[in-house]
Amino acid sequence: MATGKSEAPVTLALKPFWDGGPDDPFSFARFNWEAGSGERESIAAKFLAKRRPGTKESSVDTAERVELLLPADAPEIYADPDLLVSEYEKSLSAKDRLAFAQVTMRFANAINLHGPYEVARQWLREEYVTGRGLPLLLVLHAPFRKGSANPPHVHAMVLPRKLTRFGWSKVDRRLGSDGDRAAAREDWLATAAAQL
Repeated sequence: MATGKSEAPVTLALKPFWDGGPDDPFSFARFNWEAGSGERESIAAKFLAKRRPGTKESSVDTAERVELLLPADAPEIYADPDLLVSEYEKSLSAKDRLAFAQVTMRFANAINLHGPYEVARQWLREEYVTGRGLPLLLVLHAPFRKGSANPPHVHAMVLPRKLTRFGWSKVDRRLGSDGDRAAAREDWLATAAAQL
């Protein structure tokens, strides 16, 4: 017999694994969905929060810079960040639990915003976009503009599924693994020491 009560659908939350603290020049977070069946929490809110810091209700990006880095042969339609995220989520199978990775690079000794941004942009393009075929959203934050003492920094929101001329391809399951994080950190710190 029906009780008249309907059960709320299960939402599978995003769970982060953090490597590196808020003062670390290079930190990494890997976001996975909880195990189980149900509707997944969308990654869109996480991407928007980086694009529009402190202004969630805004309809325009408020970060210092926001840029998509796509593989050269990716279809032009994916040049819109909202569409990229939406189509990425639709492309995943129920067994895919890896949602995305967030790489953060902080520039405590920056003398301007442009120089560190370009060095980080080039490194991220070579490491993830050209090297692995993964699209990413690159966001530059300049906290000093709001009176914060936090250093300028970039966030790279890396989608772990290759994007080719034919659309979405296989998932890069090593993204954010222990070895992958350690190698990326070592390479970035060497690059930063030589170029910044």
